[in-house]
Amino acid sequence: MMLSQPMQSLFPEFDLPPLFRESVHEVHHTAKASSPLVFATALSAAALAIQGLYDVEKPNGQRVPASLMCMVIAGSGERKSTIENIYFNPIKAFQRDQLDLNNQKRKEWELRQLAWEREQTVLLKSIEKSVSTGEGGEEATQRLLDHGALQPVEPRPFHMLLDDTTTEKLLLRLHLGLPSAGLISSEAIKILNGPVLRDMAKPNALWSGDDIAVDRVTAESFRLEGARLGILLMVQDEGFDQYMKQQGELSRGTGLWARFLVCRPNSMIGTRFLDHVQAVQEKQKKFDTRVEELLQQNLVLLENPRYTKSVIRFSMSASARWIEIFNAIEKAIQVGGYYHRAGDHASKLADNIARVAAIFHIFEGREGEVSLEDLESAIKVCMWFSGEFMRIFVPPPPLPQVQQDTNELNQWLWELRRSGLRYIKKTTLRQRCPSNLRKNGRFFDALMQLVQCGLVAMCSFQQTSFVDLHPDQPPDPFAWQNAISVLFLK
Repeated sequence: MMLSQPMQSLFPEFDLPPLFRESVHEVHHTAKASSPLVFATALSAAALAIQGLYDVEKPNGQRVPASLMCMVIAGSGERKSTIENIYFNPIKAFQRDQLDLNNQKRKEWELRQLAWEREQTVLLKSIEKSVSTGEGGEEATQRLLDHGALQPVEPRPFHMLLDDTTTEKLLLRLHLGLPSAGLISSEAIKILNGPVLRDMAKPNALWSGDDIAVDRVTAESFRLEGARLGILLMVQDEGFDQYMKQQGELSRGTGLWARFLVCRPNSMIGTRFLDHVQAVQEKQKKFDTRVEELLQQNLVLLENPRYTKSVIRFSMSASARWIEIFNAIEKAIQVGGYYHRAGDHASKLADNIARVAAIFHIFEGREGEVSLEDLESAIKVCMWFSGEFMRIFVPPPPLPQVQQDTNELNQWLWELRRSGLRYIKKTTLRQRCPSNLRKNGRFFDALMQLVQCGLVAMCSFQQTSFVDLHPDQPPDPFAWQNAISVLFLK
């Protein structure tokens, strides 16, 4: 696999598996939003519904979460909120219904808890009486112990979708509620500058599937085990650029953005023409139905927050291909390689490929191990996002000064060519060229570069040095006459 060239800018929509491809294609045309924006949102919704139920075993034996972090940078009017609503409204509706049900369960729990506390009070008084009268209190103590085991379990709320929150509230919700959540926002500038992403170690740990110990001064400390967090941030260009100026170096240094699938799609504003075809949502309904099926399975996490996740593995052919991709990416980190200046991103890329392949496999409802077909789809998608990462975070280094000067001088000479000049005195060029090229010999260095490239040639006439602006053409006596007049005029 060649990694020496930038990835193509065209999003590989037609390489997606069926449910994703059909939904993205339909929403792209009906909502008039860019395909990468639509896909990133669809993928985030699918991953959120899957991450609490499944883990992914990479072909190297490492087990990682199925959760993803995605970011879309798009300007105002690119339909970010519209696309978020399309893909996350089913999750919002399911969460709303579950929270209503939780309120009913909580009222019942409060009554049972009150009755339990009253009975506990009676048992404690019984023990107190036994102690005061000198009677054996073993029987009453055993009744108290048995009673403690019957304490009503507080119902866990189904908070899967989170917006702007603090790190402490996020971890506490994962501990006391559903242990799988998504930080989702189509206006994510507050999250980008908020406390969760400032405390970068916590999102990094959750992405990796690590346990987190939470020490609290004013409340009970706890340990978060097996929790999952997905992130989808949609942010406007200006907000992202400002964030990068203020915190970009730190966030890159901690490996936060290396974990993200990021993109900055081309704007569709000005191309979103309407037609007379009535919009249909048949493919999207199929996508929503699959999301709802997975959400139903997530209810087991309320009863058993330490639910043992199913492990998705790769077929032999898919494993061999993933290892091939892993090694190609690793090699490209070497000095001079495509990822030489993006080792942080490259080190997480194969991991993301494995996660996306597993999500494709699970969401499409396939049985058994991840197939080579789903892995190839994930490779194409993730490599496209990788090209976006390089374009956004790792722009090409500036050209050497002599190359910049050469380009500028050549562009200026084109204007002389258009005026009909063929030969012109070298000292005249030196005097009339852009002012910044007249210092420290920069004009002569740039001119020699153009000579070496064959774009101009040096010649002499009457012991005077001239520059031939059309070295590919035969000598022209009339052009020499023009050059002589220019010589005397100057």
